[in-house]
Amino acid sequence: MHFRYLTIFLFITLLTVVNAAKAYTVNTNTATMHVIERYDINAKVRAELDLIEVKAKITMKLNGDNAIALTLNRSADISKITIDSQVTDFIFDKKGDTPNEYIDNGRLLTITHNQKSNDKNTEQKSIVEVTYSLLLSEVNYLNSLNGGRDLEMGFYTAWYPNSMDYGDFEFMVNLNINQKKLAVSNAVITKDNQNWLMTSKGLSMDIVILAATTLKDYNFTAGDAKVTVYDIDSKPELIEKLLKDIQTSIKYLKSSLGHTKGKASHYQFVLVPRVKGPSYSRGSFSVITRFKEDQYDRLLKTINHEIGHFWWNRADSRTWQDWLNESFAEYSAVMALEHIYSVDKRIALINSYQKKSQKSPAIQGIARNDNKAQSALYQKGPVILDALRNKIGDEHFLSLLREVNDQQIDNTQALLILLTKLEGQAISTWLAQQLSL
Repeated sequence: MHFRYLTIFLFITLLTVVNAAKAYTVNTNTATMHVIERYDINAKVRAELDLIEVKAKITMKLNGDNAIALTLNRSADISKITIDSQVTDFIFDKKGDTPNEYIDNGRLLTITHNQKSNDKNTEQKSIVEVTYSLLLSEVNYLNSLNGGRDLEMGFYTAWYPNSMDYGDFEFMVNLNINQKKLAVSNAVITKDNQNWLMTSKGLSMDIVILAATTLKDYNFTAGDAKVTVYDIDSKPELIEKLLKDIQTSIKYLKSSLGHTKGKASHYQFVLVPRVKGPSYSRGSFSVITRFKEDQYDRLLKTINHEIGHFWWNRADSRTWQDWLNESFAEYSAVMALEHIYSVDKRIALINSYQKKSQKSPAIQGIARNDNKAQSALYQKGPVILDALRNKIGDEHFLSLLREVNDQQIDNTQALLILLTKLEGQAISTWLAQQLSL
């Protein structure tokens, strides 16, 4: 009799979990999407003409007869596009809106192709080659500094034709800079006279290039990891303090969260001399906005947020599931600052986030381009994670984070199922409710 009741109870509990999780199902049907496998790019910087000349060869798997939709900087002057060496038609909507909310100056490039197949889901590997020039001032984040002497460009400036919908890729870039500069990238770099050859270390979602005449590098170890900090014109005392705090953060987060995504053994940070614009992380390579001299804590928190992405960077960043990237990375930064300073720092940050996110919409279902998504993912999300930590205790919370990382969880449905397994249905239901409020 008792066994029968227990069986019924377990069945009802499992049914509740499954039904609750249905709201968090991720649509992974990409059967009709094209796939970008690789970029091979030759680029020449002609600073005296404010130009960068580019020939981008893109290896793609084309699905069906859908047009190829890419984003390219609005300043692009396209001379030719070919598919498998055959000239093809295209439309570049320079006057339209950006097709990607992350790229203000991006414009839609639509390329037609004729796949000779009766099955629209049949994949065909093709080489798409785009030849164009760009205004260097349009694709260089650092253009307003030092008279454009230094260079920073990547996904957010759309210097190469890209699409978040077509997946991660390998790349090789041959960059010619007719000046004495040092270059860094989210790639392996070799130099031959004025040419920098950049080869990806694996799959990536971006091609980041930075070049400067006064680039300095600082190397140290954090546990078994090598750390390199690249800097342009910072004060020595700032760098000394920052290096020490970065070392402390990485050691602490590695001991708390376990191995990083991809088990990286070399972390790289580039401090760029701008006080606005995004900081971003590409695997174990991070570009950090330096901010103003009196904003050290903000700088340190930003760096720790990007360090957090070494662990939290698996969920779909185009949807509300991005909270598993951004909220978790931001809370990892809070944890690191608590470790460096004290629990009072954590409490102050969470109180600040709570106040700023009072009018934020629910995380569940929020559009990633909603103007309130920033508050929901970067402030409300960490507040929820802190409340979860208080509910289950520090030890259980860290165990949960390690399991999420070890299992490479990339959607909320899987997180709720794991949480039910570790902490019970009541806690899982509570989290689901918090995400919907």
